[in-house]
Amino acid sequence: GPTSMGSAAGNGEPNSTGGSGEMGGADSPWAASAPPGQGPGGDKVGLGLLLDRNRENITRIGKIAPGLAAGLSKKIQVGDILEKIDDEMVNAVSLDEVKRRCVGEEDSVCVLRLVRRREFYEPLRFDVSLTRTKMVLDYPSRSAAPSSASSPPIVRLVVY
Repeated sequence: GPTSMGSAAGNGEPNSTGGSGEMGGADSPWAASAPPGQGPGGDKVGLGLLLDRNRENITRIGKIAPGLAAGLSKKIQVGDILEKIDDEMVNAVSLDEVKRRCVGEEDSVCVLRLVRRREFYEPLRFDVSLTRTKMVLDYPSRSAAPSSASSPPIVRLVVY
């Protein structure tokens, strides 16, 4: 009597067929099979930069996401001017194109030429080599309150 009931209860465990494992399995082939430069972008990684472009067509670093390549480098500051990506000038192309160039395969390397304005000195030009990496944060990022300053129109683009 009681033994057969015990085995039946053991077979009917809801935990043995978990849906989460299947979802994970469905995700990963997508990431692996997306051809370079196409697909849903599952295997594409950004640099963790939010870019601003003003009327003079100057592209600046608006925000830096902690835990991604730009933030981990500790070399880039908000306000730095982005001049080149991999030796290509950014002011000649659209902001969308700049974003496309920032995003690439995980572990690929991207070189940014930045210009930092300094008081009393010539602007500092420097290159930063970044390896695109997935987010390494394991804690929730604090969302900053959006600034309500009504400055001249600036195109904002998130490159995460």
